[in-house]
Amino acid sequence: MKKLEYVLVGAIVVLLLTAIPISASGAPVKENGENLRAYVSHAVIKINSDSELQSMASSGSGTVNDPYIIENYEIDANGGGYAIYIGNTTKYFIIRNLLLYNASYSSIPYNVGAGVLLYNVINGKVENVVAKNNSNGIYIRGGSENIVNGNSVENNSNQGIWVVYSNNNNITYNTCTHNGKSGILVYTAQDNLLEGNTCENNDWGISLWGNSNNTQIKFNTLSFNSENGIYISGPSDGYLNNTLLYKNTLFNNTYGIHTIYTQNMSARENEGYNNTNYGIYLDTGSSYNTLEKNHMHDNLKSGIYIYAYSTSTPSDHNVIMWNNLSFNGGQGLYLDKSSYNDIHNNMFYNNSGYGITIYSSSNYNRVYENSFYFNHGSTDTYSSGAVQAADYGTGNAWNISYEGNYWYDWTTPDNNNNGIVDNPYSIDGSANSEDELPLTTSTAVPEISPGIVLVFVLLAGAMIAVRRKL
Repeated sequence: MKKLEYVLVGAIVVLLLTAIPISASGAPVKENGENLRAYVSHAVIKINSDSELQSMASSGSGTVNDPYIIENYEIDANGGGYAIYIGNTTKYFIIRNLLLYNASYSSIPYNVGAGVLLYNVINGKVENVVAKNNSNGIYIRGGSENIVNGNSVENNSNQGIWVVYSNNNNITYNTCTHNGKSGILVYTAQDNLLEGNTCENNDWGISLWGNSNNTQIKFNTLSFNSENGIYISGPSDGYLNNTLLYKNTLFNNTYGIHTIYTQNMSARENEGYNNTNYGIYLDTGSSYNTLEKNHMHDNLKSGIYIYAYSTSTPSDHNVIMWNNLSFNGGQGLYLDKSSYNDIHNNMFYNNSGYGITIYSSSNYNRVYENSFYFNHGSTDTYSSGAVQAADYGTGNAWNISYEGNYWYDWTTPDNNNNGIVDNPYSIDGSANSEDELPLTTSTAVPEISPGIVLVFVLLAGAMIAVRRKL
């Protein structure tokens, strides 16, 4: 390679690494920076009707196209139950560009120590508010159809944003940091959207509790939370249903995603890495869920762990498909007292433990059309001391009627060229299981990120162009 080629290659790499930053979800990263705001000092605000809302607003008529506006105040709650309280309103309004602090909890529901307290409000909007050093940053109780967008809630001793008994709200693009409990907590509130939020250095990033059904949690970044990135816990007398977790990024938490008493959840295209336990943990009572196209890698323990405390509250009948589980310190997938799961078309790559471990009363699981590379110390040459999966359950199937799984260390012989290795692949463990129909070719290949592909394409193009000129 001539000197000019080296220069061009170096320039392209620098450009890609510095000029086009890409987030883990593939979206462009925006520059950080807080808008300069001019606040006017103001006393604590209490509004308890549409007429009081009108009298307090600086502009607007209370319609969807001309909402009431309250803006640009700095409010020190001086230890009271709220900095700004709005209750029992139906007119459209926006409160924005506020700095709210020093609200302290004394009682529920009117004095919860919130920077913003919305009680039984419909059609409210809270945007570009800084709520810090309160008991709670923003608290919504009752009502519906509210928007909480682009706020910063930080250093609140309890929750950053807390939604209780309030449905059909949009909680979007907020920054929730260093709060004592959850960055965002939704409790027995349904049909809410949580999108594009950044929650870091809380106990929990996002939490759903009780009957918080039909919640969508999308495109959030959840990191460095001491417990969970996302935690979902159903009510004591039932299950939390129909949650969508889509394209969230979860890293440096204890657990990326942790569910309990959760059913009919769809977790798709989430990325979890560097979590100190599991990427995804389906705990007791987590059944009939679908985990699809998630990338769980470089977690200290397993990529996905499914567990049930007892047979009366099983974590069964889950579908685990098209996931990439790689470079985890434990297993790729670990089933513990979990049965009737369908596990197919996943990539298990370079996990320190087994690609899959089925353990302790885990029965009647189906494992097929998966690809196993370099798990449990295996290489491209088979070794009985480095088998890639283990089964300690009963009645588990490692193939379906016409094919099994691809094992990188077990691809020959295939004397009749039917795509099936002539000899079964033996699975470790007391079940003495086998993949009776191991595949000669992979159903999936290790992922190469779009950024790396782009680098190679641009490098190749640059080198061709240089050679044509030389």
